Parts: sequence; C-alpha cells; structure tokens
Amino acid sequence: NTIEMDGRGGWSTIDISENGEYVAAAFSDAEDKNLGTTALFRLQDGQPELCWAPYPIHGSIIEIALSSDGMKMAAGTAEGTVMFWHQAPYQITPQWFAQFAEGSEISDIDLSADGSELVAAGGQSDNESIGYWGYWETEYDDEELFEDDPYHPPTWSKRVESGYILTVSLYENENVFY
Repeated sequence: NTIEMDGRGGWSTIDISENGEYVAAAFSDAEDKNLGTTALFRLQDGQPELCWAPYPIHGSIIEIALSSDGMKMAAGTAEGTVMFWHQAPYQITPQWFAQFAEGSEISDIDLSADGSELVAAGGQSDNESIGYWGYWETEYDDEELFEDDPYHPPTWSKRVESGYILTVSLYENENVFY
C-alpha cells in the first residue's frame, strides 16, 4: 500500500513491532516544525489502526518506537517532547508526555521490548555542543495516574556538554549507550 501526505516533507521515521503485526510511521513537514502526523498500521493487510492528528503543541514527530507486541509506542518531536502510548492501537492521545529543555529536539528514541522502559536523546537545536538524554519507567499500577496531568518528567536525565547526541540504545538494567 502507498500512503500520500500533503505538504513538503516526508516520512521521518518508521518502526515495526518485533512480532511483525504493526508498523508505526510519522510524517514530518519540512516547512512547519509544528506539523506532523503519526499512523499505526497492521502489516498483514496494510489497514490503519489509528492515525493521529498533528500535535502543534509538541512539534513534528521525528522519531518513533514500538514495543515488541506493538501495544506500546513512544515518539519524540522536533520540539524536544517525548510522548508515550500505553495501548497504542486503542489510545488516540498519549498517556503522558515530557520535555527535556526549551529549545531542545529529540534525535533518537528507544523502547524496551516489553515497553516498560524508554530512553530518548537529542540536544539543543541552536547549540550543537549541548546534548540531553533521559530515561523513563513506563509501567504504573494506576493507569488513571496521568488523567489530570499528563506531564511526566524522566526517571532520570543527563545533560552533556560534549555534543549533541545523535543516537541512543537501551539495554537491560537501565544501561544506555549513546
């Protein structure tokens, strides 16, 4: 199947669940950092599960990651926001979101296979010598925890002055390589 989007830009990121059931993709508009669309498709028949409208508050989505079963999804934006969906095929709005620092952008995001851990990295868009990365635990007993306030700061984060971080990978026991 082919999907076309209006605007200037293109599909900025794509991820396939390890079970081969879902594919998530994000469209980024080159002329407007605040315009972007995310879609989740079933691979077997190419049918969209969900298509999310642009998120003008959080910026254009430039990175996306799925858990191995496709039930959990994380996305990072050009405005430095991380968003997390706990039940991706069924949940239109993110369960929670967080932002590194004003003027930062997400360059990479990784989600553990079971979706219980998330790591994101990036840096200052106007100062390439400053980088950020953050780690989130995503599992909570109380699913209603974020209903009143969906902002969720990282479990821990790090600012480095040795450069903008381009890529990040999450391994067992909170080990992060960047």
